[in-house]
Amino acid sequence: RLVHRREAAGSVDCSRMDEAVMARLATLDPRRKVDRSQYSDPTMPEHPGAVLTQHVAMRGMQVGSVLGCLAFAPVQWIRQGRKEALFKTVMPRIGATGLLLGGAASSCMLLGMAAYAPDDGSKPPWTDAGVDDRAYRLSKNEKVEKMNDMVVAGAVAGLVAGRSQASRGLFGHVAMGMAWSSLAFGFVYAGIPAIRKEWPGARKALEAQGVDLSFLDAEDKKKAK
Repeated sequence: RLVHRREAAGSVDCSRMDEAVMARLATLDPRRKVDRSQYSDPTMPEHPGAVLTQHVAMRGMQVGSVLGCLAFAPVQWIRQGRKEALFKTVMPRIGATGLLLGGAASSCMLLGMAAYAPDDGSKPPWTDAGVDDRAYRLSKNEKVEKMNDMVVAGAVAGLVAGRSQASRGLFGHVAMGMAWSSLAFGFVYAGIPAIRKEWPGARKALEAQGVDLSFLDAEDKKKAK
């Protein structure tokens, strides 16, 4: 078959594009192992692709669980006339759907970004070095590490202690644990600092209204001893 030069050139360009996309996707391979001796910090994650992929998937499942259990489930429960148990049936069922959809959506988004996101210099490129940099910064982010620990602990606790009547009970238990542990994390690391910041002014206002808070000073003295 006689092939036009433009047609041949187009097929070559497509082949090169496919190779470039596959090369970018290969940077996320969880089996890819880095040589730590090439980095200044010996604590560099040994499998950066696995670290980044796990982080994105977990955040997606976490967001899906929170939205499913704490947002959509109560709305669905009210719309259905409160016929089913909210915590035993509706939350686990919708939470399981949110968990699975969130994990799948975030993973697909990561693959799409790795394959087609432009390397304009504003963010690390989707190369081995760029993925290594992302994974390293995640491993050094204390807040992310604490969130991961709390969410995983909540998921395990929900799986062990949860009792669900939903058809997807296994994932429902995990979603419930993730949702409540995410809420607890937000309160501990966002709510409490805000309360401490506003407490001096609130205390003065309460004392101005005649509220006796002297017992708090006594407790502080006991802790100091």
